[in-house]
Amino acid sequence: MRDLQKVVVLLLVLGLHLYGDHVAAADETKLREPAFAGTWYPADKTSLDAMITDFLSKVPARDGRRPVALISPHAGYLYSGQCAAHGFKAVGEHTYRRVIVLGPTHTTGIRGVSVPSYTHYRTPLGLVEVDREVCRSLLDEPLFQSQDAAHRREHSLESQLPFLQKALGEFKLVPIVVGEIDLGGARRIASSLESFIDDDTLVVVSSDFTHTGSRFGYVPFKTDVKENLEKLNRRAAAEIVSLEPEKFAAFLDETGATICGRFPILILMALLESRKGDIQAELLDYRASGDVTGDYSDCVAYESIGFFKRGREQAANSGRKGAVIMLTEEGREKLLQIARDAVESAVYGQPKPKIVADEPELQEKCGVFVTLKTDGQLRGCLGQFTSDQPLWQLVSQMAAASATQDPRFFDDRLRPDELDRLQIEISVLSPLEKMDNPLDIELGKDGIYLKCGARTGCFLPQVATETGWSKEEFLSYCCLHKAGLPADAWKHEDTEVYCFKAEIIDEDEAPSR
Repeated sequence: MRDLQKVVVLLLVLGLHLYGDHVAAADETKLREPAFAGTWYPADKTSLDAMITDFLSKVPARDGRRPVALISPHAGYLYSGQCAAHGFKAVGEHTYRRVIVLGPTHTTGIRGVSVPSYTHYRTPLGLVEVDREVCRSLLDEPLFQSQDAAHRREHSLESQLPFLQKALGEFKLVPIVVGEIDLGGARRIASSLESFIDDDTLVVVSSDFTHTGSRFGYVPFKTDVKENLEKLNRRAAAEIVSLEPEKFAAFLDETGATICGRFPILILMALLESRKGDIQAELLDYRASGDVTGDYSDCVAYESIGFFKRGREQAANSGRKGAVIMLTEEGREKLLQIARDAVESAVYGQPKPKIVADEPELQEKCGVFVTLKTDGQLRGCLGQFTSDQPLWQLVSQMAAASATQDPRFFDDRLRPDELDRLQIEISVLSPLEKMDNPLDIELGKDGIYLKCGARTGCFLPQVATETGWSKEEFLSYCCLHKAGLPADAWKHEDTEVYCFKAEIIDEDEAPSR
């Protein structure tokens, strides 16, 4: 009898062991299947791989700085894929062991955030393993829960995965769906994530930007929608890169901007806030669905924003390809005041004003042009494309030079009686990029600099908007009127044509004026 009992006990133990192995095996294969393959992006592996490869090939190589985080759009790839590629191009130059993706919920209302019980996410490019250890640990933290329903048909997370697979190959995923939270909640969630952030971890926030039009119940502009939408979203980007969550929250309250990933963005800002002295953030690309459809009345904006680890050499590096530093509202106003003080001192022949500008964003080193107008008429415009000086210092120098040293106005320099009618415009420039085909410029977004022998000429991006010129006219007039070259010189092999972008800071748009 005792022997029989021993056998029964042994069988029970063996059965439980086998059952446990079965559960573990089943747990290892709990898949989250793709819900949007074939609609938002190709379901065929070859087609999807080719599409992402094409997107990435159109983005210039980055400068080697290591991203610690990205904000990336999540619309159908036809609309936002090229924008997303700008962030993932930078990511692809490095390796990461873990990626934390924070995306807003579009289908299931939750309070706080959710990690799934899935063990893998499947895409047409293969399986992505979930970091189950991190997910289990997070469930012990405040505001974390597990609701697979919030993940099952959520495109904000899914859309990032093929890009990550293409850029990184293998990595472990921590997928987090974010519901409604306040700023305090964002900080608590960031605190919970902080222990899992290291040099081998990338954070990706999935977010489209402002949804405008009657379809979205948000109609902030009735005229010049395309231009005003871009201004609104560039302002949003400037608040985000400040890494001061209160500023972004205040912006949202003020404008009502319909940014679907606002809560994940707040978490990211709270996560990086204490490290902002070591982080360099940039708007890498901006686009809108109207660029594809031609309809800006119902339109969604997209931005790719990179957050890079700042090294000693990189902190002074002005070689960021294709990116313009994004300034906060306070930074923009400070530069305008610096420029006005410099102009007034130069015009009155007074010593240069003493300036205190210790804001990190004003220490960046990049090109600047300062344009002066009275009653809409040009009164001076000078600048330079590179600098070893801090931004604030170059603005002061170029503002004074524009007022007194522009050779076009040697006989009619700016006078003291014009100062109360003076409009100041500052253009903060991205680094120059050489163009293989000059007709690839984007009018209104790209400025041009061309060089043939000793002759050079340039136009700022806003010149194309102000004149309405075609690409050919923009290039030809620069050759003819700026460089003193034949109008078709931009076509010649010995002429080098470069493009650049600019963040425009205009006194007429400053809140204080």
